[in-house]
Amino acid sequence: MKIHVGADVNSSTAHTVTVTPANKADIGELPTLLRENDEVIFGDAGCIGLHWKVNHKR
Repeated sequence: MKIHVGADVNSSTAHTVTVTPANKADIGELPTLLRENDEVIFGDAGCIGLHWKVNHKR
């Protein structure tokens, strides 16, 4: 089991929390954690993928 948390960097409050099976890729959960007005994304190596960088540039 993995817990994924989307948090606001300014207020340090969580805005989204999800739980997934351990065998689900972290990158697949990223769209659920992002909000429309997010400007910065922090994550570990599990959230890196060329297809994500190419398809989600702002």
